[in-house]
Amino acid sequence: MNFPALVAHPVFRPVKLKDETAVAKLAASEVVSNGAFSLAQTGGERVLLERAKNYWDKDQVTLQQVEFVGQKDAEAALAAYRAGELDAVTNAAFEPLAIKLLTPYEDFRRSTYGALTYYSFQYRARAL
Repeated sequence: MNFPALVAHPVFRPVKLKDETAVAKLAASEVVSNGAFSLAQTGGERVLLERAKNYWDKDQVTLQQVEFVGQKDAEAALAAYRAGELDAVTNAAFEPLAIKLLTPYEDFRRSTYGALTYYSFQYRARAL
C-alpha cells in the first residue's frame, strides 16, 4: 500500500483532544494544523487563513493569506468574481444552463470531489 497517499487522507488530520475521547471546540489560535496555512479568524460567513510560520516549505508559499467568504447566491458570487472582489467561486449551485455558458471561459474549471463520512460507535458485546 502507498503509505504517503494513505496518510494524506483527511481522516488522518491532527486534532486537539479535550480528553481521551472528545474533540474540543477550539479558538482559531488553538487549532492544530500541518499545512501551508493556519486558521487565523472565523466569523459569520468568513474564514481567514494565514501563511503558516512553521510550515516545512514556507519559502515556496507566495500567498500571505486566503479568505473564504460564504455566498448563498451563485449569481452574486459570479458577479463578485467578475468585479475582481473574489479570486475563485467554489461550491456554488449554478443552473445547468449557466454552466454551459461559463464553459468557454479560459478561467472556468469544473471538478467533482468525493467525500467520505466516518462514524464511530462504542460497541459492547453481550453474552448470549
